[in-house]
Formats: sequence, structure tokens, C-alpha cells
Amino acid sequence: MTYLIILATLVLAEFTRRCFVALDAANDLKLAIRGGMAFLMVSCLIGFLILLYGNSQIAIGGDPSTVGQAGVAKFPHGVAIHAIQLFPLLCWLMSKLEIPLNQRFRITALCIASTGTFLVFSLFQTLNGKSRFDLDAVGGVLLLGSMVLLLPAATWILYKLTRQLTSPIFRTE
Repeated sequence: MTYLIILATLVLAEFTRRCFVALDAANDLKLAIRGGMAFLMVSCLIGFLILLYGNSQIAIGGDPSTVGQAGVAKFPHGVAIHAIQLFPLLCWLMSKLEIPLNQRFRITALCIASTGTFLVFSLFQTLNGKSRFDLDAVGGVLLLGSMVLLLPAATWILYKLTRQLTSPIFRTE
């Protein structure tokens, strides 16, 4: 199984390289694809570290899924791997809501920054043996920072949805 994961990672590394060389898409979608692929590669790296950690834990009779007292080993891996789904979906939704391209690009960049901050939060929590929401000051600041970076995206999307739902075509008068 490990050899298949290594092979898949090598193929993904080539796909990622190609995404950073030439990509024919709108600027926000280019950023989303590149950001998603970069996070996917980070996820692969974290996955290999989890594999090594889990094997060492099994060798000593420990729990391979827990780091320290309550850290969830797969938490950072899951944060990073799902970015590849989130970013292009966000771009698609913003284009359907007719958010201007320059705003879509900025929002996508902020969502990538938010995901990066949330990844740092997940690594901090895990490596310190804490459960996901067993927050101290540093964990709280990281989580809050991640949420604040999402505010522009949430604001634009809610604004556009509200405008569309209150437009004359949705009224039943």
C-alpha cells in the first residue's frame, strides 16, 4: 500500500508542477487550482509523516491515531487535502454569483491564507497533544485569524445571494 501512495504522490507532484507552469483559466481559478495542488502536496507530506509516526507507535504498542494526550494525527492531513475541493468550488460559486473577477481573485487569496492559518492551527493543536478545540491563547489566535480571513468571502457571497433572492424574479406578489 505504501508503494501505491508513493506512486500516487509522484504523479500528483507532476500534476502540481504542470499547474505552476502553464494553466489556461481565469486568474481566480488559476490561483485556486495552484493553491489546492500546493495544499495537496503538503497533505501528502503530512500523510507520510503520519505513516512514520503511526508505525513507530505500533512498534511500541501505542495508539497510532493520537499524538500526545489528545492530538488527532489526521487533523492537519484532512485540512490540507480538502483545500483542493474548496478553492475551485468557491471560484465556481463566486462566478455564478457574478462577483467581479478582481474581487474573486482577492477572496480566493484570502481563503488560501485562511486555510494556511487553519493548517498551522491544526498542526499546533496536534503536535501539542491537544484535541481540536482544546484552545489556549495561541490556538485561539490561530483559529480566530483563520476565521477573520474568511469574512470577505462570506460577506460577498451573502451579499450576492441576498440580492439575488430579493430580486423581482423571486418575488411572488
